[in-house]
Amino acid sequence: MANQSVIDQLKQIFRHNVIIEAETDATTDVDAFEWFQFKGEWIGVRKVAMTTKERQLLTLFLDLEHVDERSLSSHQKPWHQLLFTTNPPAEELPSYRLLHFHMKEALLDRNAFEEAIIGLYPYEPVLLWETLHRGVLVEPQNAQLEEAIAYEDLAEALTGDFYTDVHLYVGQIAEAGLRSPISYRLEKESFDLTRTLNTKAHVFTHSHQLPLFLLSHSSPEAREELQLLLSDIRDDKELMDSIRTFLECNMNITTASKALFIHRNSLQYRVDKFIERTQLDVKSFSQAVTVYLAMLAIDF
Repeated sequence: MANQSVIDQLKQIFRHNVIIEAETDATTDVDAFEWFQFKGEWIGVRKVAMTTKERQLLTLFLDLEHVDERSLSSHQKPWHQLLFTTNPPAEELPSYRLLHFHMKEALLDRNAFEEAIIGLYPYEPVLLWETLHRGVLVEPQNAQLEEAIAYEDLAEALTGDFYTDVHLYVGQIAEAGLRSPISYRLEKESFDLTRTLNTKAHVFTHSHQLPLFLLSHSSPEAREELQLLLSDIRDDKELMDSIRTFLECNMNITTASKALFIHRNSLQYRVDKFIERTQLDVKSFSQAVTVYLAMLAIDF
């Protein structure tokens, strides 16, 4: 049963306009209530009894999952069941990719947001809300996806239209199955970590952020061991930034020098200087991976 103290507090505020799912019967007009999930139990508050501000505060303060299964369309229900429950849907679903989105400010006009984000796609994705701040778009992998989605443009358009910072996290292509809820949860955790550590970017990809996420689950001692590899140069910001850009440009001197707006010979000098000071050959793939992980460990 739902936390009784929470229900008692809600009833003090909304009186007879609060109900839990166990109290409903055939005569209950469930559509007249706004349904919230809290610790596995559904709590309903009569819509007409709440102001817009009360609805927003209720969701944020109690940290309720604002996913009302009663209002899901037939197209949304199997995906909701796949991602948010441990019971896979009966129907076979195609492989998919999740686009996680998060807004700095709570969104009250969800319909306008849904129309805006779906309208920017060349096909209709499945949108599932988690809270008033965040949700996921399910991108089924089919022929319609031949046209790549410009996620940077998508984030910029949504930020401009709704006057709040919108962050996107592009997940991995996955098969629909028993592991789907786990993959969803891990991507969500990685998204939250990434937004905390990187406040400048608005679009992230799971494949790029996975090393950082794995590091977050390693022991503090292991991260410290990695950090020690760069202890002699970690305060040399110019050198650190140059080597990081070199790595992120696939160890291509020409591409990296253009990204840094310096001559390729200058970057080559910095790479050689890094190798000399750290004894780590950053031009070697295996050692480059080690250096990159060490830099990520320093970010913590």
